[in-house]
Amino acid sequence: MSNFRLIDGGSRQPASIDGGGGPPHDSDMERRVASLETDVRAIRDTLSDIRVQLAGMPTKSELDAFRTEVNKMGVDVGVVKGRVTALPTITGLSTLAGVVTTACGALAFLYHLAVKHNWF
Repeated sequence: MSNFRLIDGGSRQPASIDGGGGPPHDSDMERRVASLETDVRAIRDTLSDIRVQLAGMPTKSELDAFRTEVNKMGVDVGVVKGRVTALPTITGLSTLAGVVTTACGALAFLYHLAVKHNWF
């Protein structure tokens, strides 16, 4: 089935869209056009929704500025992580507390010993 027909002189013209259902080109055309109009309205609504969503999205320059800030935060987090790593651990603090307690106990013992024997 060809979409073209030959007319006088052998030139090709598009085949008729007349479906033979009434006046020229009346082959259910109203229903098809109405369907297309409905589809176009739906497309317009969708495009409108997309425009609204795009309006709220950041621009490329805003994203670049955000990336720069995130990179700076990464450096800051690295500095903080290094400082936290340098802090004494529970084991280190417990050892220090034990040493201080022992030293205080030893000083208290020596003080009582000195008072008892009148070393002062």
